[in-house]
Amino acid sequence: MCNLCVVLMKDWLDRQAKIEKDLLRAVGEQAQMVADDLLPQVRLAALEGEMSSTIKLNITFDFRDDETEVNTEGSVTFPAKHSSAASVVF
Repeated sequence: MCNLCVVLMKDWLDRQAKIEKDLLRAVGEQAQMVADDLLPQVRLAALEGEMSSTIKLNITFDFRDDETEVNTEGSVTFPAKHSSAASVVF
């Protein structure tokens, strides 16, 4: 691997490490918003599904040149509902 590639990779990893705590906080906040929005469906699904229900979360990280964007979406299958949180860009 070329020296320039190693330097670029190290710089990118260093930048990611600097925003890691903020990024994790944003993911947690987004997941909470989605779960809060889906909670009524979770309760209904539990009544229909032997008192059990599942929220499926998809957390997407989009790494661009100098930005990292995180987006969280969630869904419950019955009664069907989809929710998403606003994207956060670092």
